[in-house]
Amino acid sequence: MRKIFILILAALMLCLSGCNAVISDNSASAEEVSRSSVTSSTSTAYGFTFDSDDFDYTLSDPVYVTLSNENYYINSGGTYVFTGESSSSIIVDAGKDSKVRLVLDNVNISTEDFAAIYVVSAKKTTVTLNEGSVNYLKDNGSYTQIDENNVDAIIFSKDDLVLNGTGTLNIETANHGIVSKDDLTFIDGSYNITASGQGIRGKDSVLINDGSYSIISGKDSIKSDNEEDEYRGYVYIAGGDFHIESMGDGIYGYNLIRIDDGTFSIETSSSSENSSYKGIKTDGDIQIYGGNFSIDTYDDSIHSNGSIEINGGTFTLSTEDDGIHADNELTVNDGNIIISKSYEGLEGTVITINGGDINITSEDDGINAASGGAGNSWDMDHGGRKEDFTGNMPQVNTPDTPVNSDGETYTPLSYTSPAFNGANTDSSIKLIINGGNIYVNATGDGIDSNGSIEINGGTVYVNGPNSNGDSSFDYDGEGIINGGEVLMLGSSGMASGFSSSSSQVNLLYCLSTSYGAGSTVRIIDSSGNTILEMTSIRSFNCIHASSSLFEQGMNILIQIDNDTYEYTLDSICNTSGASGGFFNDKGNKGSFNGNNPGRS
Repeated sequence: MRKIFILILAALMLCLSGCNAVISDNSASAEEVSRSSVTSSTSTAYGFTFDSDDFDYTLSDPVYVTLSNENYYINSGGTYVFTGESSSSIIVDAGKDSKVRLVLDNVNISTEDFAAIYVVSAKKTTVTLNEGSVNYLKDNGSYTQIDENNVDAIIFSKDDLVLNGTGTLNIETANHGIVSKDDLTFIDGSYNITASGQGIRGKDSVLINDGSYSIISGKDSIKSDNEEDEYRGYVYIAGGDFHIESMGDGIYGYNLIRIDDGTFSIETSSSSENSSYKGIKTDGDIQIYGGNFSIDTYDDSIHSNGSIEINGGTFTLSTEDDGIHADNELTVNDGNIIISKSYEGLEGTVITINGGDINITSEDDGINAASGGAGNSWDMDHGGRKEDFTGNMPQVNTPDTPVNSDGETYTPLSYTSPAFNGANTDSSIKLIINGGNIYVNATGDGIDSNGSIEINGGTVYVNGPNSNGDSSFDYDGEGIINGGEVLMLGSSGMASGFSSSSSQVNLLYCLSTSYGAGSTVRIIDSSGNTILEMTSIRSFNCIHASSSLFEQGMNILIQIDNDTYEYTLDSICNTSGASGGFFNDKGNKGSFNGNNPGRS
């Protein structure tokens, strides 16, 4: 195909257009640039900043080009404005010291066998979507390579690539959408990407300041995967509007994902070509400071092989697996988290909840602290589904056959050792609740730790389980309460009270009869004031309760619908009634030594 060199056209086009032409005056203010600049120690290491010139759309000495069906080659720096239709490619090979800007002004490129835009070499290439423009890039199948590089995206760059502007870019490709082998940055713009492969990929990093992104992809939708450099392979999102439908992971960063703000709708589904279908995933750490997240996934909604820190945001999660899973530490400092469907809600080796509003519905444990995120006796590739487990389940004898929410009997799964006296407890596994408002609706254990549980503040309300194979409150080491407001309604078969090292008065009260869903439980002081109250959504015959208003020697009434039970809180840890016998003595949990309470 005949080569047309842009530089030859430059002199003629400059004569026609004049100098210092402005396509659209969208220069960002200093305030806008600084809004996107993060100065924390983490951001310094990773470079969570945007270059000020990426916000400047004022053009100097632009060259205007009307597309035709021949390749356009650019071999020096400058600004080039494209319009029209083409079935060929724009190829940039300007050298490592040159900056190139490509302005798309209502272009329509439909290639037969190669990328629409290919950057072989440049210091930085910026693709600007002109104000009000609507641009189309499309390919029709596999690519015929033209050099030693494996070009596999409709926009492909070997070097740093920036996209900005206030126009729209529509991409339809049988390959990947937009790929940079270095840093890939988005300042703003509207992007509609349908790709058989990945949607957006920056090997070293993906940085997104703002913009609108609709991505439908056969593989990961947004991805950065440099595994060689500790401070590469990360995704940073300062804001934007994201609608993602992926048959792989929605957002993946190998070392780190940090999200400061944005609106996210992420949906994943399984595919025979992929092995992971998580909403937000990293092999390293996740930091979330804000945003609005609606995530519906086949695999974990939010997953880290390292640690997760949530400092704010609103989350609506639905998953066939775990809601939020960290192999190491999971810390919630703030945020509004609703997990409407999950196998397990929150999972990590060390879970710390300092604040926020958390509402969990789970098929198994609501909150589960376990080594490596294994959950129970299996690992299942960092949070797999229960049907993937093929090992032998430990056998135990319980007074009743456990039944799940579908009425099916099953063998209880939440055992790590046949000896439950704390001897085999892993002290590194912890669930610590210092604050927040937590509500759990669990078919399995309500809150569970293969190590210790410590509640120092906040409110914790648990509904479930109603099978005797699980418990509202389950731990292998110590279960300590020093503060907070706690009310849990569940079964008595494996019920465990708080440990004797607790400093706040608490009560485990098991009944000789069960109450059905819809029953209201109130704990009332001698003056008639309601201290704790909850309406059950499952049948129950056991109550865990503790409050900062409880005092030793205090007389309370436990009111369940029209029935009233009187009780005196004689000590710090109080128990009444009988459990199924399996967990009568679990470490320092005390024992059940009273008669089954009757109604009054």
